[in-house]
Amino acid sequence: DIPTFIEQGVNVTFTTMNFILGPKGMNKDLVNKFYDYYKNAAEDKSVDSLLAQSGMQLRFYAQDEGIQQLKKHTAQLTEAIRSLGLGNK
Repeated sequence: DIPTFIEQGVNVTFTTMNFILGPKGMNKDLVNKFYDYYKNAAEDKSVDSLLAQSGMQLRFYAQDEGIQQLKKHTAQLTEAIRSLGLGNK
């Protein structure tokens, strides 16, 4: 039985995030194919149902929004690490 962050007095909750990344200068046609593929999957109710069986949810972010979400997520994790005294000393 391991206490949650909240139970330990650290007021933070977060989720895991996955990104599809490519090299700088990646072919724009290929970028658009990946974008369209994942956007369509995110809008497909059968994908939602399949992921829900494992307690997962797909959230699709356009590139700029994804970058902002990653920055927000990183700040939350950094604060949790600092609050637990696990950061660099």
